[in-house]
Amino acid sequence: MGIPKSALILLPALAGAGIAWSDLTLKLVDGSSKPISGVTCVVPGGSPSVSDASGNLNLSASVGIAVPRFAPAAFSFSRIPLAPGERASLEILDTRGRVVSQRRIGLGERFELAPGGQGVYFTRVKYHGRTVSARMLDLGRGFAFEGVPAQAEGATAASLAKSAAASDVSVTCSKSGMPSQVYRLKDGASLTIDFSKLEMVPLFDGATKLDAENVLESSSSIITRFSDRARDRHSREDEFHKYDHYVGHYWDNRTATIQITDSVAKGGKKIRIDQWTLWPLDAKAREFRAWYRGMNTVAEYNTNISMDVDPANPLHYFTEMTINGRTGKPIQVGDNMEIEVSQFLDKHPAGMDTLTGRDNYYGTVFLYVVGKGGLVPWYPVGVFGDGATERENSHPIPEEAWLGGRTTIHQQTSNEPEDPFMELATNMAPQDGQIFVHGRRVHHTDFITGVHDEPDNPVWDTLMAKAGPNYVNTSCTACHHKNGRALAPAAGAPLTQMVVKVGDATGAPLPGLGGVLQPKRISGTTEGGVTIGSWPETNGLRKPEYAFTGANKPANFSARIAPQLIGMGLLEAVPEA
Repeated sequence: MGIPKSALILLPALAGAGIAWSDLTLKLVDGSSKPISGVTCVVPGGSPSVSDASGNLNLSASVGIAVPRFAPAAFSFSRIPLAPGERASLEILDTRGRVVSQRRIGLGERFELAPGGQGVYFTRVKYHGRTVSARMLDLGRGFAFEGVPAQAEGATAASLAKSAAASDVSVTCSKSGMPSQVYRLKDGASLTIDFSKLEMVPLFDGATKLDAENVLESSSSIITRFSDRARDRHSREDEFHKYDHYVGHYWDNRTATIQITDSVAKGGKKIRIDQWTLWPLDAKAREFRAWYRGMNTVAEYNTNISMDVDPANPLHYFTEMTINGRTGKPIQVGDNMEIEVSQFLDKHPAGMDTLTGRDNYYGTVFLYVVGKGGLVPWYPVGVFGDGATERENSHPIPEEAWLGGRTTIHQQTSNEPEDPFMELATNMAPQDGQIFVHGRRVHHTDFITGVHDEPDNPVWDTLMAKAGPNYVNTSCTACHHKNGRALAPAAGAPLTQMVVKVGDATGAPLPGLGGVLQPKRISGTTEGGVTIGSWPETNGLRKPEYAFTGANKPANFSARIAPQLIGMGLLEAVPEA
């Protein structure tokens, strides 16, 4: 292909709008700011086109589109005025202008461009025979120029001429996952695009070193590895309300790695449980429970033993089983094995005296189906105290009800209805448990006072006085309460759990405010605040009307409610492709 892969060209499409094409030029440079040779921009007869020395690239004005300053500079099918059920035509063209792919597409539909290898391609969306949006792509490097013509937004010829007369044309260069680069051209101006400033490094790519799988399979066993955290009480103890919440000092050496080695899955006879802790356990209380019984208490199991300690590693504990304690028979594939591995910490082991907080903790109740690999979310069956039932014995939740796949937690049984969004994922990787609780401590700490918003936790001096000078709120949980979605306030109350984006008519930051209204300040005059002045209702639906205070009241704004945080890690797991 004649044009270098690193070179992309955006062609203005405002002929007749009052700008002289001969007065606009485009220059291309490489990452070293050196001009790219062999590519020229010409304006034959007032209709712009670009070609290289070989003539391999020749584009009409309808393919590349520059955007007047008042028109949104974004590529989006939602901007096409489709009627319900109506579809537009999406065309993929090569550098010779040949259509290599074509399909019909509607609002909200996704289309991944992969017309056959790397190179420069063009997308064109037509609606009733008229091009309403276009994009230029370099699949080899991921660059894209994009735009929507003002005509597609209902602009009139007069408004186009008025915009052109203002000598202000916006050229937007964007790249997936990066903020758009906006260039403004005036009559007689030239545009130099340095592609070295548009490099994007994906969060994950083919060279990323991945963590080991949580479930491993060999010829002799299936191994399931996961992380656990300390619990205040046992699961099912709904009278205490102390299972789903987090205990004091929960980040202080109170996570553990658990491994289930299942040889029964491969024709063997035993299940081995290993636990690695961050702090030595009390020699008299290395408790391991399996095969739920529930006769006298909901914490009673048929197997309740003290784990052995590895003589080579005082933080490694283990035990083995061959009998299903519930049936009294050898363990078989398909058996539901419920386990709870408690952490009773040794308060003052030799050479270690920095542990803070209490030392007796219980663990999470997990359900493992022998022979299957991986943990499964569970729900209790029967009524505790009723011998004619299973007394709340655990059974797997049907897979079709796993709302988070294997991250789905078990049914809430401790009468703590506000806490399910705060739980450690059931399949949390062993190396991530301690990372999670350390991050959680940041999440729950006030960035002015250093106070943790849950009881029995110390002030964290490291995070004191870190907010400001302007800010919206003082902690993550102030907006993302219990990791859930924020609630809209009552009329007259400040929007302390929301972010209000502000800007001028083009979206540029406002003088004195910037791009976000920050209603609080460490000292001095604030930027002003915003409340919901009223909630007018029409046909049973409420719509907020906002009221602003302060010297700089924004004419253009967008209120963003704090979203729930649960499941955000699942988005990161989606491949870049």
